[in-house]
Amino acid sequence: MFDAGEYDSAAAEFRDLAERGEAAGIPRSSQVHVLASRAYLLAGRPEEGMQGLRRSIEAATHFGQLPRLAGAAPRITSEMREHGFEKEASAFAASLEAALKHPLAAPVPAKQSHRLPPKCPSCGGTIYPDEVEWLDDRSVACDYCGSVVQAAEA
Repeated sequence: MFDAGEYDSAAAEFRDLAERGEAAGIPRSSQVHVLASRAYLLAGRPEEGMQGLRRSIEAATHFGQLPRLAGAAPRITSEMREHGFEKEASAFAASLEAALKHPLAAPVPAKQSHRLPPKCPSCGGTIYPDEVEWLDDRSVACDYCGSVVQAAEA
C-alpha cells in the first residue's frame, strides 16, 4: 500500500501493527510506529504523524530501544525535511533529545566489510546498514520482523 502511494491505508495498517506489537511486548514496535508516522505525514495528516512519532519514543523508552531510535533519527528527520516537514522534524528531534536527556549525536558511518540486501527477504522491510543490529560478523536482525538476514562479501 505504501509503495503504491496509498498512504492513508498504509498508515492505518502500520498503526494497527505497531499497537498490536506493543501490546504483545515486541520491542520493534517502536520502528513500526515510525513507519505509520511516515505514512500519515505523506498522506497530509501531520497531527497523526506526530502522534505516531511520540508513540515511537514512548515504545522505545518502554522497551529500552531509545539508542536504536536515536541512531535512526538523522535519517528519519532528513526524510521528513525532504518532504517539507521541517517543523515536525524539529519537534521529533527535540522530543527524542528530551527522552534521551542529551542532544542527538551526528551519525558515524559504519565500516562495512559485508553487503546487506536492501530489503528483508522475510518481510520486505528496508534494511538501513548504519542502523541494523549485527548478530555476528555476517548476520543482522531485521528491524521490523526480527528475522536473521545474511550479508554477502562486499
